[in-house]
Amino acid sequence: MKYAVQTLTREEWQPLAETAHSALFGTHRPASLDRSTYTIFLTGDNDAPLAYVQVRETDADTVYWQYGGVFADVPRTQTLALYKALLGAQRSRGTKRLVTGVSNKNNVYLKTCMKMGFTIIGTRFDGTELYVELSLEL
Repeated sequence: MKYAVQTLTREEWQPLAETAHSALFGTHRPASLDRSTYTIFLTGDNDAPLAYVQVRETDADTVYWQYGGVFADVPRTQTLALYKALLGAQRSRGTKRLVTGVSNKNNVYLKTCMKMGFTIIGTRFDGTELYVELSLEL
């Protein structure tokens, strides 16, 4: 699958943020809540959106992947390749460590993260949902 990698500033991502979040998670999240440093955005033919991840830099070596994923109309057979592309784009920025949180109900993404080499470093409860905290040394 051919794709283009774009790194968008928070300001560049804001007009797309609400629609992208709604498409992936089925919920409304106002763009004004975004605290990401930048977004890695993958597009395919005719600039069709394939995947994205909102990234928050936590220190010089570490980033936190906040919201993101692969869009529903992308063939599931391409999911792992697109996540690897997101990781590659992150690695090319000189990142040494990636941390993320995944809902404990999201078995598909948890399995994907484990296949990519993430390790479980803890759990977090936000009052309504339990998240598994994961880390990957790049």
